[in-house]
Amino acid sequence: MATPVKLSEGDHLIVEDVVHFTARYEDAHPPVVTLTASVQSLLHPVTTPSPVPTATTLALVMDARVALDLYRRIGEVAKQMGWQLPK
Repeated sequence: MATPVKLSEGDHLIVEDVVHFTARYEDAHPPVVTLTASVQSLLHPVTTPSPVPTATTLALVMDARVALDLYRRIGEVAKQMGWQLPK
């Protein structure tokens, strides 16, 4: 179950490595996109397979227009880096 979090004002940086990422469109009013990232938890270093969760999941819900702008900006970064994005 997700725990709602309110971030304080300012810039925030997640320093843990992202180990998995998903994106999901939700047909709401207005339409939204949920980006979910699983980050490696520093509290549980992975040494052996374990039934205990070793990642923290962060979900960002945004207006679909914001998600499209993010997609465009990622494309610009990929172009600058010389990366080929899948079509």
